[in-house]
Amino acid sequence: MEEHDLEEILEDTPFRVDDPAKRSRFQTRDLTKLMLIVTRRKPYAAPYGKGDAEWQAVANDLNAAVKAYLQLKTRFEEKRHARFEEKRHAEAEKKKRKKKRIATAGSKAMR
Repeated sequence: MEEHDLEEILEDTPFRVDDPAKRSRFQTRDLTKLMLIVTRRKPYAAPYGKGDAEWQAVANDLNAAVKAYLQLKTRFEEKRHARFEEKRHAEAEKKKRKKKRIATAGSKAMR
């Protein structure tokens, strides 16, 4: 596949919109699209030669994608840490009940 064909295929490919309810990853096609936008520009010109507004739009899209990724990553880490703490707390409670049961059984056996 030639570079020109790849550009035509990716021309209409929109950047993926992040769904905050799902865990997402930055897709390869997003990176390829961004690289095509940047490499197609002429030196000292904005992508497609349209000016600063388009540069700002591309930068805003990229910033939004990075911000969404960081929020999802933080939320995932917090949930994982909370599950770990709950599991640790449950195990501690289980050990505590077991010791109490053994102590109660031992005191009954001594009578």
